[in-house]
Amino acid sequence: MKSATDLRDSRSQRIIYALKQLRQFQPAQTREVAIHVLSGVVVEALPDPDHQDHGLLRLGFGHGHSEAVMGGAYLKLQIIEHCRLEHDSGEGQGDVADRVRAQVQRLGDLFAPE
Repeated sequence: MKSATDLRDSRSQRIIYALKQLRQFQPAQTREVAIHVLSGVVVEALPDPDHQDHGLLRLGFGHGHSEAVMGGAYLKLQIIEHCRLEHDSGEGQGDVADRVRAQVQRLGDLFAPE
């Protein structure tokens, strides 16, 4: 997998790379694809053969349905989700983070080897 963006990459490809840095995404085998692990949505960079830097992405849902979206707006929403996940996880602070830590501990106790 590609570890950094390349100046020759399209805007869509650079957005995919950025998405792969967020905790709710799993990098796929190809560099133009990321998988949203909470929903299973496959996010692909749309081709930009005329080098217009359109930044369009295709969101692939189950049963073959897909939608094209503006990549910049989608990335911003996913950054917000990443920050919420980070804040609400056991690594954050506050009531939700405390409940997450307690649940992780409880489940860890249930599934710990005897």
